[in-house]
Amino acid sequence: RKSIRDKDFTNVKIEEGLVSVVLPIYGDFDHRRAILSVESIRDQKNINLEIIVSEQGDFPKLKSKLPKGVKYLFEKHTPSDKLSDFNPGLIRNLAIANSVGEFVYTNDADVLFLNRNYLAEGINLLRTNPLLVLHRPPMRRLPIENFEEFWALAEEKGIRVAIELLDLSQKH
Repeated sequence: RKSIRDKDFTNVKIEEGLVSVVLPIYGDFDHRRAILSVESIRDQKNINLEIIVSEQGDFPKLKSKLPKGVKYLFEKHTPSDKLSDFNPGLIRNLAIANSVGEFVYTNDADVLFLNRNYLAEGINLLRTNPLLVLHRPPMRRLPIENFEEFWALAEEKGIRVAIELLDLSQKH
């Protein structure tokens, strides 16, 4: 079996202006959270996007649940008795190796973009100052006890309405 290190990158065609957003997920991760994350990425404005979901697990669980146009990669992984045998770097790198964007943004599968222009604003900053280093924006955690209500609202009214109705009054 070939590894990512064996891939020949000399003929990879990079698409100028394209942002590849990489979303690695593993095993029994709540796929509804990953779907919400994908929807918030698709909700980004003024940006040309490629979304790549890279899943590692015993069998593909998310592929059929993803919207059309999302690139999907799967890496077989059978858990061992070790608690920490998951390799998030492997599936993240697999997605990056299969991206064609001029820019790559790695996102966690449970992170939603609150600002619809976050990626566009970041790319504009990088274009004006290529030496700039960007970092993730401040985040709010959605408590697990509020997830079912948020999921139902997002399914009924869409991800943007669900995000706009979040209580952002807490500091974290």
